[in-house]
Amino acid sequence: MAGQLILQVLDILVVCQSCRIKLQDKSIDNWILLSFLYVQPILNQILISKQSGETMKIRVNKEMCIGDETCVEVCPELFEMQGDAAAAKMENVPKDLEDKVKEAATSCPVEAIIIE
Repeated sequence: MAGQLILQVLDILVVCQSCRIKLQDKSIDNWILLSFLYVQPILNQILISKQSGETMKIRVNKEMCIGDETCVEVCPELFEMQGDAAAAKMENVPKDLEDKVKEAATSCPVEAIIIE
């Protein structure tokens, strides 16, 4: 989500740059004001999503999992083995474990860990 918002901000800055070219006789302050007016709603959306406490969610695709147990080794707080496949102990990831979950996902040899 944040990546999409950043792309939107960049698109808006391109539009604002075009406005600046069209307003060459105006001061730089007008360009800054235009940029702010266009970008502010998107920045607000980013802040609201961060403040609303959106949590990272995880799941393991059991059909893809080969039982390597790397995720369990990296983040035993959230992953466990259930038979021959890994499973997430819970869907919502506590903020303090987000980095470990990302590491577990990137360490998975078959990319069976899905982060949402």
